[in-house]
Amino acid sequence: MPSSRNKELDNTEKFQGEAALILKADHPNIVRVFGITSWDGSFGIIMEYMERGNLSQLIQSEHFKNFQIPFDLLVRILLHVAKGVAYMHKIGEDQQIVHGDLKPSNIVLKNDFTAMVTDFGGATLRTCIQNNYTEQRIENQEHTVFYTAPE
Repeated sequence: MPSSRNKELDNTEKFQGEAALILKADHPNIVRVFGITSWDGSFGIIMEYMERGNLSQLIQSEHFKNFQIPFDLLVRILLHVAKGVAYMHKIGEDQQIVHGDLKPSNIVLKNDFTAMVTDFGGATLRTCIQNNYTEQRIENQEHTVFYTAPE
């Protein structure tokens, strides 16, 4: 099999692995994924629609351009994100997902400002077997430098 075909199959498996993990997620602060699709070698994820877009868009919006975002709303969004991330860290008995690229554009908002974490393409799957963790990148994706943890 040509190496490009092997790489294509490898990418397909990685994408399906990511999608399968996210499809299992059932938490009010993780975007619901309804399914996956592929066409002409490209992949797509069918997910819940977020009326208010992402946090980055909110921060830069005309509405808040001349005003501060209310402190209580910021705290609420932060708590939602923390709950979603904590859930993914305990998604299975012996598995956890570390997002790896958490940033304002990967936090989406419902109409009532419920914050939900999305885009797990750069995540790492950690599996614990007899108290030993192994790590596997779900997809080879560069992290956003300004939002990457120093370690």
